[in-house]
Amino acid sequence: MDIDVNGLGGQILQFGFLANTNDFEPSTVIYDNISFTPEPTSAMLLGLSGLVLLRRRRR
Repeated sequence: MDIDVNGLGGQILQFGFLANTNDFEPSTVIYDNISFTPEPTSAMLLGLSGLVLLRRRRR
């Protein structure tokens, strides 16, 4: 599944962790340019559930 994000020019998606401790300087790990890719089983289950919903609506 591809999502067109051309309209979101200049936007940044970041996911990270921040650790603050008492004796050390705070440290940060930030991941950007994240690409969400579902595993094949999840994609198949989503597709099958969509087909079931379509079939239920037609009845």
